[in-house]
Order: sequence, then structure tokens, then C-alpha cells
Amino acid sequence: MRNIDLFDFSVSQNLLTPIILIVSLLLLLFFFGRKKKDLPIMFLLFSWHTLFSLLYFYFTAGSNSVGDSRAYYLNSLSGHNVEFVPGTRFVTFATYLLTRNFELSYLNVSLIYNMIGAFGLLLLYLSLKKHLESLPWYWTLILFLPSISYWSSAIGKDSIAFFAVSLLIYAATVGRKKIVLYFIVLLLMFMIRPHVAFIMAVSYLIYFIVQSKAHIVLKLIFIPIIATGTFLSLGFIQEYTGLDEASLSGISDFYDERQGSNMNGGGAIDTSSMPLPLKVFSYIFRPLPFEAHSFIAFVASIENTFLLIFSIFIIYRSKSKLKVIFTNERLWLSLYVLLISIMLSYGLSNLGIAARQKWMFMPVVIYLLIYLYNTQKLEKARVYP
Repeated sequence: MRNIDLFDFSVSQNLLTPIILIVSLLLLLFFFGRKKKDLPIMFLLFSWHTLFSLLYFYFTAGSNSVGDSRAYYLNSLSGHNVEFVPGTRFVTFATYLLTRNFELSYLNVSLIYNMIGAFGLLLLYLSLKKHLESLPWYWTLILFLPSISYWSSAIGKDSIAFFAVSLLIYAATVGRKKIVLYFIVLLLMFMIRPHVAFIMAVSYLIYFIVQSKAHIVLKLIFIPIIATGTFLSLGFIQEYTGLDEASLSGISDFYDERQGSNMNGGGAIDTSSMPLPLKVFSYIFRPLPFEAHSFIAFVASIENTFLLIFSIFIIYRSKSKLKVIFTNERLWLSLYVLLISIMLSYGLSNLGIAARQKWMFMPVVIYLLIYLYNTQKLEKARVYP
């Protein structure tokens, strides 16, 4: 069954494809179309994202193709690993609902997940909008980085994770009803990557203790509740990740085993002897062009080079204002980036996997950098009008 062709262009599926796209656009108008001047860029972002969904479908639908999205779809057809539990099985379960109840083809299920990822891209735009309006138009082009749309446009965890992280940025910086949105973010992330949701919760706990504007009485009430929930979740995280024991030695053994299991393929890399800063650098900015082993890796390396130059430029120009990214809810976002990048980089052994998974926190990095640069620019304009 694994070697079957998933190019299904039957009449019924061909009719469903435009319906799914129209419904996606209607939902876009309903949730994001409050201001008419935003619609052109939103339609452009949605179309750009959908283009990569179609490309991903084309690359993985053939009988000799491989890919996680293909595996999720085929497992949903066979009923394998269909359980409402966090992780891979949740994605299979969600896909199963679409294939069994609506009999959607691989393309049409991909377009459903594409809608989720595209809405994440729109949330990221809305989070950045106020700052982008103060900057030259070409700053908006960062939202069109191919990797953002490519990895978040297919069946799998990445589209949901990208949406959850973009919703986190939106809730922390723009949105109202923050508590409700935070709950949705944690729930979504918990259902696909519980360990990442755990890091979100821990970073929020630190932020809540250090800088939250909540009254001291509320802190005294909620800190034990949050801490207890975080502690109780450790048992589930331990079982989910396969940790033998929740200790430093157990975590070390887990990462050593994980590094060994992923040391194959063209993107394999040995980081066991690297210092922590170099591990994090490798996770975020590699491969570089001279390390590319394929066309996709080369495209990723060009993006990584751009992101590296982009980051250095902004940090250098705004170094005197770095403290602004550690104020208010931005402290939570910064703590999340710090903790998750460290955790993921310790298990780094394949740059191909890193290129996909880093988009669980890179949208936050992009937001913080643009916020930092724009804040510095506006303050400079006030001092030197």
C-alpha cells in the first residue's frame, strides 16, 4: 500500500478542490478581513502558501515518493495508529476524520492542512503589521521565505505547530482575550508536540513570576496551580519522549540515543562535541551554502544565510535596545525561544530535520528582531527628528 499513486483527479475530488479553496477564502475574510486595506496582502500570502502546498503534494504523491505527510494519509486510510492521543497518532486521527468521513483525496486533505498553515502566516503578518508599516515595503518580503510556507503547508505536525506559534505571538502582542488564546495555543501544541507545550508552560511560569503585571495575590494563587500542572505533566512527557528517568543523566542518555538514531542521510551532522552556542547556531543557521548536498538543501542554505545576515544586522544596529525584547509578554516569547532552541539543539543530528522543526520558534525570532529594529528606529527618529 505504501507504493501507491496518490494522484486522485476523479470528478468528485476535482469538485471538492475548489470548494475547499473557496471555504478557506471565506474563513479568511471572516477571521482576518476586518480591514479592507489588508486584504490584498492577505490574499497574496494565502496564494503563496497554497502554491507550496501544491508543490509539496506534487513531490510526495508519486508511487515512489516518501514523506511524513504521505505516511499520515496512508495510515488514515488503513486505520493504523488512529488514536486520539498526543503526538503522531493525533495527526493520523485528524487525517482519518477527513479521509473516512469525507473521503477526501491526498490533495484535498493537504489543502485542509494548508489552510491551517496559511492562517498561521496571516496571524504572523497581523502581529508584525504595526511594525512593518513603519518600515520600507521590502521588509514584508520576509513573510515570503519559502521554508515558512513549504513546511507548514502539508499534512503533518508542522502546519499545526506553525499555527500555534503564530497564534502565541498574536495573542501576546495584539490579540484580546489572551487567556483563551493562550489555552488554545497550549492545547494545540500539546496534542502534537507535548514537550514543546511543556517548554511554553515553563517559560510562561518564569515570566509570570518575574514580570507579570498580575496582582501579588493572584500570583500567590496561580503560581502553585501552574507549577503543579507543569510538574504533573512531566510524567506524561517522560512517557511520550521515551525518557528512562526524568533526571539529568536520563535526559543526557535520551539525547545521545536520539542523535544516534538520526545520524543518517545527507543532512547528518555530529554535534556531540560541540559547545552549546555552536549547537544552537547549527540548529538555526545551518546548512550554509558550502554544506548543501541537494537542491532543497541549497535553497535552505540561501535562506539560512539571509536569516544570519538579517539577525546580525538588526542586533548590531539595535544592540543598545536589546532589553526591550525582555519586557512585558515579550519576555515570555524570548524565554520560549531560549529554552526551546537549547532543548532542540541538544538532539540535533540531522540538518534536514532541523530545517523543518526550527519553524516552531523562528516566527518568534523574526517578530522579536523586527520589533527590536523598529523600536530602535522610532526612538532614534524622536531624538533626531
